[in-house]
Amino acid sequence: MLPVVYGDVGFDLSQGCCILSTEEIFSFLAKALKPERIIMAGKVDGVFTADPNRDSSAKLIMEVTKDNFHGIKKYLTSSDGIDVTGGMLLKVEKCLELAGTGAQCEIMNGLKPGNLQNALSGQSGLGTIIR
Repeated sequence: MLPVVYGDVGFDLSQGCCILSTEEIFSFLAKALKPERIIMAGKVDGVFTADPNRDSSAKLIMEVTKDNFHGIKKYLTSSDGIDVTGGMLLKVEKCLELAGTGAQCEIMNGLKPGNLQNALSGQSGLGTIIR
């Protein structure tokens, strides 16, 4: 099974509507599906030391774990566009939660030709691994 999810607007009994982030949907589904691997395809190559769209000296962080997250958290700022879901910080925090259940997450560039196909074929290391 290969669920494909994305953030969207949802109905909310107290607010009327709310934003459901991709990460929140993954968290909900992971409880029932217990995935081994979660691929988050975005428009950057993974988690960086700065916004790679604004800072050419930004370095890709290859792996995030609960042990090194505290040192990496300072790099996780807002996205270069409008993002009401929490941006890269929420992505990494949710991935760390999911890693605690046994799922390995990878944040990678879905716009790079061949990346998604390679990821779906089982290749890892295409972006930032979160375990």
